[in-house]
Amino acid sequence: MIIEEWIQAIFETTIEMDESLIHGNFEQFEDLLNNREVLMRKVDSYKMDKPDFTFSQKAKDQLTKAFQIDQKIQALLKKNIDEAKISITRIKQNKQFSNIYQSYVTQTNGIFIDEKK
Repeated sequence: MIIEEWIQAIFETTIEMDESLIHGNFEQFEDLLNNREVLMRKVDSYKMDKPDFTFSQKAKDQLTKAFQIDQKIQALLKKNIDEAKISITRIKQNKQFSNIYQSYVTQTNGIFIDEKK
């Protein structure tokens, strides 16, 4: 049955998403996320067309496992977003600090004389 293949593809795509996120391959992750969204829409439209449809036990198990992996992915994404926010804050602070001292560096011609006190 075609819906079983879609559910299998959703499960496999979710596993691949987890692996790509762990390895930091965010472009591949985004592509996989979009592909999974298409598959999920196909499953939803199939279910809407056949109101008496029920999932097989294998499909239910795969969807449950995919959901568990998805929860793990969400936690990893939240961690990555938090790290990115911290990095952005550091970059902004470093930029502010460099702008403060920028006026001292711009003088290229001149002599600096030390005085003894």
